[in-house]
Amino acid sequence: MFSTYLERQPSEAEMSKLYLMKQVAWVYCALAFLTMVPGLLYQYEHLQVPSYDGFMKEMAEGKIDLENQEHKLRFAKVMINHFIANFESQEFKNAVKLLAEHKE
Repeated sequence: MFSTYLERQPSEAEMSKLYLMKQVAWVYCALAFLTMVPGLLYQYEHLQVPSYDGFMKEMAEGKIDLENQEHKLRFAKVMINHFIANFESQEFKNAVKLLAEHKE
């Protein structure tokens, strides 16, 4: 898809930038959802949530309604957990290293 947008194969640096910008988007979206539920933030620390894929499965099954305040809070935590997992991944480390070494 990225190659279609660029109308060419992306470089390693471009793929790294895209990956890192996706991480920014995860955090931004999570924070947006948190701002929608300020009265529930006290529940955040003890809230148990599935993985991102598990949450998406629940949503596809109709078990999640993002009009529901608690579901918004759960989704925010799912996104933050997903970001943390990505942040700790080798792919994240590789992207940062490549861009630190690559000057455009």
